[in-house]
Amino acid sequence: MCDVMPTIAEDGNSSQGDRDSQASGEGTNVEDMLLSILDERDRLMENLHDAQDQLIYTQNRLTEIERERDALNRQLSEKLPEDLSLLAKEVHRLRDQLVEREEEIIELKSERNNTRVSNAYTRCLDQITSQP
Repeated sequence: MCDVMPTIAEDGNSSQGDRDSQASGEGTNVEDMLLSILDERDRLMENLHDAQDQLIYTQNRLTEIERERDALNRQLSEKLPEDLSLLAKEVHRLRDQLVEREEEIIELKSERNNTRVSNAYTRCLDQITSQP
């Protein structure tokens, strides 16, 4: 920074008064600056405390959520194998039923075709026997 040199008055008395007023003005500026610095420090300290409180709250919340997640994962891992084996058994049972039903459908279609052939044969026989 650049130092500003005080103006030099030609009158000896006025230069002493200027120096005193300048010194008191500089003292006031220094006091104002110190007060401003102290106010800024207080504000920053308050912000720091608020941030620390928020950090502690967030860390506690994170710990709580991690515990909850771990508990849910344990429950899931305990229940999932049971459910998977039950579901696998159910799927296997339903597949067996489906195969049985498909076989039954094939048999019924075959019987229907046999019945048609039998009916046609019977009609033919009826026509042959009914002719004089």
